[in-house]
Amino acid sequence: MKKSLVILLFLAAGIMAATSPNAVQLTFQNMDAEDRTFEVMIDDAKQQVTFPKGGEGAVTIEGTAEVATIYTECDEVQVKNGDKIVIQDNCVKVGE
Repeated sequence: MKKSLVILLFLAAGIMAATSPNAVQLTFQNMDAEDRTFEVMIDDAKQQVTFPKGGEGAVTIEGTAEVATIYTECDEVQVKNGDKIVIQDNCVKVGE
């Protein structure tokens, strides 16, 4: 009985770890005629993310947080896992 409980706890912990987000994944549409690279902050660490020109796609911002901040010339934009963003005139908007 005790052994079954231990196994059950390990399985539950494994399932929770497998389903917890470990990055912020975004879909995007870049309306600009050139690639756009923005500084991004996640888990108190900065990184650069590039969005290819004139296209749609998906990017992953590596980290363990569920929210990241994208810094643009226009504003600081908070994004969360699963958001869709639109890039136009070197600015980022969420949910369009």
